[in-house]
Amino acid sequence: MAEQKENKPVAVITGASKGIGLAASLKFIELGYTVIGCARSKDKMTELQTKYPSCSFSPIDVTNAKEVESWSKTVIDKYGSPDILINNAGVACDKAPIEDVSIKNLDLIIDVNIKGVMYTIKYFMPAMKANKDKQSKIISISSPSGRIGIANMSPYCASKWAIEGLMLSIAKEVPEYMTAIAYNPGGIITEMIYCLMPELNGKIDECIKLGAIGPKQWADVCVPHIIGMKREDVNGKPIDRPNLKELLSNNWKIYRQIKQQVLDEQAKK
Repeated sequence: MAEQKENKPVAVITGASKGIGLAASLKFIELGYTVIGCARSKDKMTELQTKYPSCSFSPIDVTNAKEVESWSKTVIDKYGSPDILINNAGVACDKAPIEDVSIKNLDLIIDVNIKGVMYTIKYFMPAMKANKDKQSKIISISSPSGRIGIANMSPYCASKWAIEGLMLSIAKEVPEYMTAIAYNPGGIITEMIYCLMPELNGKIDECIKLGAIGPKQWADVCVPHIIGMKREDVNGKPIDRPNLKELLSNNWKIYRQIKQQVLDEQAKK
């Protein structure tokens, strides 16, 4: 039985220590949600827990099934089943042809990006299915890279294609009061961009000043979008963030501009 007495909706978010996971957590709090966040960073989870004591932030490794199972039980016992479950935790690795990718990185990408999502859904799903009073949603962060492919990033692309298939299948398993989708967040400038374009390392703030979409700008638009989605419109579909094509084009224009500046500076040395 859930202990929570406040009648606030509950959002569970993995990978909540930085990037869009952190930004989404803060936006959900702003919109009146109780946020249950997790990430591997104990220091960041402690910092957020201290700042937002009515929420819950825990150092959890989503690749550890037993940790995820124990965490889910604790969350459900105290807060009940989530209204929204966002599987955001994800990793990438430096660009390289498949034959040069280390086994360590291959395992990490599959463990975090696929198995971590599966574990989280597996252990929260029974409570979500049992709670017929909530129109709950499971959102797994995906990427068009899984559909289009990117040279020298095949493990990451494969993991995102797996998420598309996973969520399409789960959408056929959930009852009529639940929604399950893969959500394409669009091109956001976070530390993950370094794997795709290493010249942007340390240039995130500069890109955002030029108009690129950072995590906060993303959350301001996409969190309300996620909250407002209706099952009949989206269940089982890969859903793009609003204004995706326009924003992607603008972001990549800025990325290429900054990259060229970096290359020009390096050439002068």
